Amino acid sequence: MDISLLRQVVNTTLAPEPDTATVQCVRAQGMFAFTSAISGENPESGEMPLDFMTQMKNAMYNARAILEASRSDLLSANLVMIDLADAHYEYQMNEIYKMFFPTKDPPARRVAIVASLPEGALVQITIIACARESI
Repeated sequence: MDISLLRQVVNTTLAPEPDTATVQCVRAQGMFAFTSAISGENPESGEMPLDFMTQMKNAMYNARAILEASRSDLLSANLVMIDLADAHYEYQMNEIYKMFFPTKDPPARRVAIVASLPEGALVQITIIACARESI
């Protein structure tokens, strides 16, 4: 069977390009969208903000753009995995997270404090979401 029928790569210019040998998102059998790690880089300037709040907001906006390019959205997310550079950011993360997932039934979530993130990142987000239709 042709793997392209089961797996489709999705990239958008509305979010930063991945820095490594990866893609922004992969759709599986047209039913699920799996994002790569998404940082808080500004997609227009390519700059990484210095403060956590701006990085977290940018990461969520970047995630939304990538999912929308995959014919999905944040409300279709099943699992959100968040890596933080420091546990002290957890309160701020929750405040921003609630802005993007205002429902009483948000997606499952995993938060990890990691030793290091690439190139000045303070947060990275990875999402698994349902996809609506074929691209």
